Amino acid sequence: MSEEINHPVQGSKYDKIFRENMHNTLPGIIKHVLHLNVNTVEELTDDVLFRK
Repeated sequence: MSEEINHPVQGSKYDKIFRENMHNTLPGIIKHVLHLNVNTVEELTDDVLFRK
């Protein structure tokens, strides 16, 4: 079973689910854990995330 979890395709499915849900969940987490109010959310493009 651990082989299934570590398989790249399986990991990709988890990444997709995580990304799809973070847009709605992250502001609540930030508010309740960090006590910050988020007014806007902006998705970063890959070139910003992986800039060398």
